[in-house]
Amino acid sequence: MLDSKLHEYTELVKIYRKPDQFTLWLTRQAEPLSAADSQQLRTRENYLAGCQNSVWISGTELEGGWHFVFDSDSRITLGIGKILKDVYNGKSAEQIAQITYHDFKPIAQGMTIVKQRGLQIMINRIHQIAAHKEHTQ
Repeated sequence: MLDSKLHEYTELVKIYRKPDQFTLWLTRQAEPLSAADSQQLRTRENYLAGCQNSVWISGTELEGGWHFVFDSDSRITLGIGKILKDVYNGKSAEQIAQITYHDFKPIAQGMTIVKQRGLQIMINRIHQIAAHKEHTQ
């Protein structure tokens, strides 16, 4: 495990033995965007196809590293986005590439198969944005 924040989340989710407890915790992590920010992010190029719920992801490279923004109508998906932001924001493209879905497995095992697939798709998109320096904001 390469990231201290990811390690912190991995340890934290171990206390949730029941799926409904984990889902409630994940929902509480959600950080909805303001209406104006949400409207700006919800563009065709930021839309992430293939997820169960609608998801929009944008990334901007700043001097200190990448900064990602997520939006969704699903509070669970927003909770997943919060975890991904905490792990990936501020990192270089090289550091981002080193943190893969496999590193999130201990967190993902508390999710349904569909949510795990969605997590994989979101991580792939983060890698794609950072690797191709797509500035969408």
